[in-house]
Amino acid sequence: MTSMNTDITTIDAGSGAPVAGPVVQEHKMSLISHELARVRILDQERELQADLRAAARVRAVRRSRRDARLRAARLRRILLAR
Repeated sequence: MTSMNTDITTIDAGSGAPVAGPVVQEHKMSLISHELARVRILDQERELQADLRAAARVRAVRRSRRDARLRAARLRRILLAR
């Protein structure tokens, strides 16, 4: 049976300083991966919010044009009825 190296840190033979082992490196990569995913999700939410705001603006413009046409038609009817 082989043993897996699960040390969090190891000691560098030359300087005696602790060096990140495979578990720490995997953890860092996992954190980076989570951070990238979070950034991607936030970017998608911002894009979605921008799209929703743009759609709301389009609806507002269409509603105002329709209202203006209706007001003009009513005014025409009133003026022609005189």
